[in-house]
Amino acid sequence: MKPILLILLPLTTLFLIYGVVVFWKMSQQLGAVPNGNRLARFESSPQFDSKTGRFQNEFPPEGGEPNPPFFTMLKLFLFGHEIRIPRSPLPTITPDLQAFLDTSGANSQETRVIWLGHSTLLLNMSGRIILIDPTLSKRVAPVHFLGNRFQPPPLTLEQIPELDFIVLSHDHYDHLDRSSVRFLKKRLKPGARIITALGVGARLESFGIEPDMITELDWWEKYETGNEAGNLSFTATPAQHFSGRSFNDRQ
Repeated sequence: MKPILLILLPLTTLFLIYGVVVFWKMSQQLGAVPNGNRLARFESSPQFDSKTGRFQNEFPPEGGEPNPPFFTMLKLFLFGHEIRIPRSPLPTITPDLQAFLDTSGANSQETRVIWLGHSTLLLNMSGRIILIDPTLSKRVAPVHFLGNRFQPPPLTLEQIPELDFIVLSHDHYDHLDRSSVRFLKKRLKPGARIITALGVGARLESFGIEPDMITELDWWEKYETGNEAGNLSFTATPAQHFSGRSFNDRQ
């Protein structure tokens, strides 16, 4: 065998192996799209457009979606560091979890919030602990070389207390983080629920979440629950935004 082939063959093999691993990791991060009963409910929504096979905002912006062209966005992601990356670490405060969780006496009816960055919020509502859009991993992206955090969150996944609810607004990587959700499954109390937007349930099932733990809500639908601390109601309200985790699953 010629020397050049002795070099190219192992390099090509390594490249192919790397490509297979990256593709496999990406497919895990993407998650599934609605099928079966979930698809039937998805397609029965008043917001579903049967002609396009996608959801439609009630008041679509004139001229189409108000987002830059794909290649403009790609350029900003790859080369726009000066407008995307903080020049120095942002100020943080280490939360006092003991005080946050205290529901004794006059504290029993208080609502407390800890902001953990971006859209990640930890709430204590009369003793019921709710985590919104948990993205607490080092990276939130379909591949390992994208999506690095600028700095660690104020709380780690291991420090998150036991949860009554996780609320997921939509399926973008910076709101629905597979690694965080899979870890936090261990933090859910018995009977706890994950409440999310219609269409996201299939993603969660493919991430290993049991179907009976998932509640999907279409616009203006409610999930209501109650205990000795009082009633709690979650309502899905419309958003002028889009969804999707790949190139062909938008809306």
